[in-house]
Amino acid sequence: MAVIVEPVPTVAHPRAQNPAPARHILLWMPLLPIAAGLVLGIAFDRHVPMPWPVHLAAFALAGAVLLLAARKTPGGEGPAILALVLAAAAVGGIRHQVDFWRVPPGHVINRLGPEPTLVRLRGRLLTEPRIRVPERPAYGIPVGREPYTSFTLEADQVLTRRGWAPAEGLLRVRVSGAVEQVRQTDRVEIYGQARPIDGPRNPGQP
Repeated sequence: MAVIVEPVPTVAHPRAQNPAPARHILLWMPLLPIAAGLVLGIAFDRHVPMPWPVHLAAFALAGAVLLLAARKTPGGEGPAILALVLAAAAVGGIRHQVDFWRVPPGHVINRLGPEPTLVRLRGRLLTEPRIRVPERPAYGIPVGREPYTSFTLEADQVLTRRGWAPAEGLLRVRVSGAVEQVRQTDRVEIYGQARPIDGPRNPGQP
């Protein structure tokens, strides 16, 4: 009796195949586009802040591209990766904007202008008061060397025309003279001139 043996086609294992780079990323590194997009979005919003509607529009555009890429088979892997990067960048930009650029309505800085403004605040000391004496300059010009006290205050109330209102924000306080009656975590009420802290004057300073 004759036996006929027919060759059986072999099926290569998926790892033995060599998919396109975009498909390889989606299969084996699906979080890479998302991580790259988050980093790009945060970095971009750090140097070029954009209004939040722009980020939402970018996220919607990424969703549309992702839907079109899902219908395009094969060949939709590249647009899908770009859509994931764009969507993650939009999320990263919004996250960075909320954490670093958004100023709450009750923040003390909203009541300050470019020039010193008189304010009355209540809050809690975040740091231990430090009594300092100005250093004498090396070039010998006589200056006042009266001691002063500095600390960081976490404001929770501000006096307005309608009375005390909730507030928030950190203030770097400097009081003339040696203040020894207060300690860290004490609640105090202060009255004086306040202004936003100037940014670095040296272009190389962060």
